[in-house]
Amino acid sequence: KIPVFGLGVSVTGNVSVKRDGQGSQLDNYLQAAEIVSAGYPLVIFPEGTRSRNGKMNRFQNSAFMLALEKKAEIVPVVLDTWNVLRPGSKLIRDHHFTLKVLDTIRFDEFQHLNYKEVSTFVKTKMLSQFLEVIQKKKADQRYYRNSKKFRELDQEMSDELSDLLDRVNSI
Repeated sequence: KIPVFGLGVSVTGNVSVKRDGQGSQLDNYLQAAEIVSAGYPLVIFPEGTRSRNGKMNRFQNSAFMLALEKKAEIVPVVLDTWNVLRPGSKLIRDHHFTLKVLDTIRFDEFQHLNYKEVSTFVKTKMLSQFLEVIQKKKADQRYYRNSKKFRELDQEMSDELSDLLDRVNSI
């Protein structure tokens, strides 16, 4: 449904999960497994969709099930693009965004974990970096996350990170 991005996804033969319930989740999973088995990289957005409020949402587990099943590496990528083009909007608000590629997580680093623990492990790394990106940008008074609403959301994410770190340290 996104004009340029959607066309690019379909032309390149990627798996596109449809929100309106067309196609089964199992079919999508098997298609993604074939791509990884063939040795091609696979980009998965673990939240499943863009955040409506700029906060990192709950991760879906299928990506981490797939990584375990296929003994795949995970390359986490953190994006701060929410204020550029917010979900449901056609207005470009800002032209500054951040894309940060984190260190590759090798299979041997998480092979002893179950898929939920892998999800927690990866989200901890991503959320930590996302909060770091936000903190650096807050030096600019015009940065949208300096408002009270976003300070509260950022505090919620900081609290979540503390909880996640406790869980990861107990694994």
